Amino acid sequence: MVVDKKYVVMTALEILLGAAVVFWAVTVVAQKTGLEQMVGEVADISGKVKGDPTVESNQLNLKLNNLNFGGENIRGVIYVSGLPKYDIERGDTLTLRAKLGEGFGGFAASLYAPEVLNVKKQEPRSLMLAWRETFATKVKNNLETKEAGLGLGYLMGMKNELDEETQEMIRLVGLSHIIVASGTHLGIIVEIVKKYFGRLSRFSGMLFSFLLVLGFGELIGWTASITRAAIVALVSLLAWYVGREIEAWRIILFAVVITLIIDPTNIVDLGWQMSFAAFFGVMVVAPRLTEFFYGKNPKAKPGVLAQTMLASLAATITCLPLLIYYYGTVSAISIFANVLILPTMPLAMGLTFLTGLLGMMPAIWLFDVAQWLVNGTAKLVLDYHLFVMEIFAQQKSFILNFSQGKIWVLGLYLGIFLPIIFGSLLRAQKNRKKRVPKWEDSAILLPQK
Repeated sequence: MVVDKKYVVMTALEILLGAAVVFWAVTVVAQKTGLEQMVGEVADISGKVKGDPTVESNQLNLKLNNLNFGGENIRGVIYVSGLPKYDIERGDTLTLRAKLGEGFGGFAASLYAPEVLNVKKQEPRSLMLAWRETFATKVKNNLETKEAGLGLGYLMGMKNELDEETQEMIRLVGLSHIIVASGTHLGIIVEIVKKYFGRLSRFSGMLFSFLLVLGFGELIGWTASITRAAIVALVSLLAWYVGREIEAWRIILFAVVITLIIDPTNIVDLGWQMSFAAFFGVMVVAPRLTEFFYGKNPKAKPGVLAQTMLASLAATITCLPLLIYYYGTVSAISIFANVLILPTMPLAMGLTFLTGLLGMMPAIWLFDVAQWLVNGTAKLVLDYHLFVMEIFAQQKSFILNFSQGKIWVLGLYLGIFLPIIFGSLLRAQKNRKKRVPKWEDSAILLPQK
């Protein structure tokens, strides 16, 4: 058996690098922060709001990092829930007083219903946040509450604009990933920009796509899923610009390493885990499923509907163990809801964007007519999505319930990873055999006696 030593060495180095970083991240996460000894006591803690606060039952939930306790800076993130609805946004600095609760997941500690001692607004205020607020107001002025909330959730991941009924429907149907701004949203937007500006030149396509990725991250906030999506998008854009193809698993490993270096606590962040699981499904598992159902004949390619179904099935398979572990609830028919909704996601996002953009234009008859047409079309598409969600959410008999937090559930990933690893090794071995000439064939090149 001929083995490509360079291939083996590079693969081993990549695996070791990934394992080393993951081990380092787990070690850092496991370290004590100094807050554990204060659990159960009333404490004054200040910190900066990380990401966008979320609203649940008319109360704010948020994350604080850059912590300061007793004049001492403390590493870690704490989870705050049950806050009254203050005017708080990401980047603000809060000083809170409450009984310190135990940490969980990647959080060093937790605070419930704290007393707000001080709110220091971010100065200067982010221009992106100010523009997003104005834009969202225009969308809400031109669409009904449910439609506007869903459209803003699609376009900018603004889950706070969704009412509780819609959030529950999305959770039951297994469509939570569509309202978390991540790779799907960023990928759609980047492809549009790359295609449009790529007509000018390859460099223009890459440059404007780069700027869009950075702007999108600033607009949405650099959450774990957005950071992952941005890294993948930037690496893919560079590869496209120089005309190189990079294997999906190499991009995944690179993104894992970088995101954990940026923030080691990402490893226990559900958004980070779901983001990579779905990305692995779409980029690695989906091609394997396509090959299984359609073979290797390049002419036998799946259509748009079939591609959507296979991608949805792949993402569902790779996210399933995490969903069972964290939520204990899985919809057996979520793939069909994905198939009915995902193909029209770009249309819904585009119409929501035009609704807000036209709402910011001067009040002249031309813009008014365009606004009326766009609003009506956006309402039809978003109402269709809400109708699909409602129909599937009512199918209670297809919702499967499991016990939450059972570690053995994560062992299901062995059934996903092992066949892919062995299949990849076999394909690599076959390809190497094809490249290495047989002795009989090479014998004709030898000097004859």
